[in-house]
Amino acid sequence: MLKKNKSLFLIALVIGLLGLSTRAFSEEAEDYKILHEIIQNEFSNPSPAEQGDDLKSVLRRFKTADKKVALMLGACLDQGAEIDKALFDGLQTKQIPASLFLDHGWLNKNSNQLKPLLASGKISLENHGLFCRPLSVVGKGTQGHPGTDGVSAVFEEVEKNAREIEAFSGRLPRFFKAGYGFYDDVSLKIVTVLGYSAVEGDMKLKAKDVESDESLKNFLDKIEPGSMIVIPANRPGTTQLWLPKLLKGISQRGYQIAALDDVINLEEENH
Repeated sequence: MLKKNKSLFLIALVIGLLGLSTRAFSEEAEDYKILHEIIQNEFSNPSPAEQGDDLKSVLRRFKTADKKVALMLGACLDQGAEIDKALFDGLQTKQIPASLFLDHGWLNKNSNQLKPLLASGKISLENHGLFCRPLSVVGKGTQGHPGTDGVSAVFEEVEKNAREIEAFSGRLPRFFKAGYGFYDDVSLKIVTVLGYSAVEGDMKLKAKDVESDESLKNFLDKIEPGSMIVIPANRPGTTQLWLPKLLKGISQRGYQIAALDDVINLEEENH
């Protein structure tokens, strides 16, 4: 198997020689096909050594000497098509940066509502996979959700959705978050070779964490410098009640909310 840097060089060389641009062509553009073929050839005999939702190669916190945290918003169509307007309105009002990880279906469903959010410059769109599937080269799934089956399916899940996000927002996503946090080590290498960083976050806000002030306090007490807090973006409900308390609690503990783009550097991405 080619080493990562050699793979990236080969991909860049082929695309560069042909003078192709991801913004100038559709998903079936020549460079997409060439890149697909390179990935299939490089990973022609995949044999995962490890798989699960706790692989060490996935970035869950960022390095910082300061009291900074980042917000990761997750949106998969199969977990709800509705957009949590109170969540985005609250973040917009406070000018809080956040990274929104979304899949193909949710992007198409909510494209009109996403356009004004992007105009603020505080929300960046990141890659949650084409269909928000567990990422596997052998079809392994989790929690009753089937995974991608084969190298070609992994490539499509990652690259096709990335290009759709770029076509919509004008920015190619830097980060990838697999459906249900599941990966195998081969699919993770594919993500890296394609130029993206797999991130999951170390804190996931769940319904039970906002049931009461005490439960929210217990959640907030777990924050550490570099924490990446994952919040569902498609489950509207009582957000207008708990979001101000969440933001206030983070601030009261002396933490600043930073953009993922600003706090994760290339060295960390390639750890």
